[in-house]
Amino acid sequence: MDRIGADEFVKGNAIRTLIAARLTDESPAQAWVIAYRAGWNDALDFCIQAEQALDKEEDK
Repeated sequence: MDRIGADEFVKGNAIRTLIAARLTDESPAQAWVIAYRAGWNDALDFCIQAEQALDKEEDK
């Protein structure tokens, strides 16, 4: 995944998280930061899982 693809992946996750969280008490800026951070964490978790899976394949 290239840098642009990674950015789009994180933004997409942020938007989905924002919609799912129904952040109605926060300002738009606060809601965006919360959702973006959640999307970033999801993307980071995905990358860690992918790297671990690749490491397991190399060990075989």
